[in-house]
Amino acid sequence: MRPSTTKETIRSFEIKSKNRAPNRESVREYPKRIKDHEASIEDELIRLRIVNQQLLKRLQGQVALDQQVAKFMCLLVDIGGRIKWVLGSFHYKKRTNSGILENLRDAPLLKLVEADGVNQCDLQ
Repeated sequence: MRPSTTKETIRSFEIKSKNRAPNRESVREYPKRIKDHEASIEDELIRLRIVNQQLLKRLQGQVALDQQVAKFMCLLVDIGGRIKWVLGSFHYKKRTNSGILENLRDAPLLKLVEADGVNQCDLQ
């Protein structure tokens, strides 16, 4: 190996210092990038919580609508059965003295509504 000259040493030092300058800047900016990333994650968390609340409200509204649909279906089946009974085309098993249908649960249309085994209409 040949001994290095002063020019080569100076030049080598300049090259190393030029390479270190961007590295120092990157090291200095790293905590700022971390803080920016944390802030963006927190903003996203807030946004997702708001969206979650909106979806929960929409779901609750959907449940209420489903309950109303079930209620109206029961009423429709009840009214349809009564109309058919009055017209004489649909026979129920029993009638009470007042003419109110006693055994409405045997109606075939109502069985479609109470598929889960429970009379959702609470008809008697």
